[in-house]
Amino acid sequence: RPLRRVITSRIEDQLSEELLAGRFQRGDAVEVDVDPEGGFTFNVTPGKREPAASPS
Repeated sequence: RPLRRVITSRIEDQLSEELLAGRFQRGDAVEVDVDPEGGFTFNVTPGKREPAASPS
């Protein structure tokens, strides 16, 4: 369990930073991989974009 918590925490922290930076958008698929240095990389496959709702 402790290992699971560490992995989840590390992925969530880095993923949150990427989301806040605007790298991912609604509908994107994100694949998480481990790089040779032990960090995580996120590979993005753009999803279907829905047009933004126009303000009324």
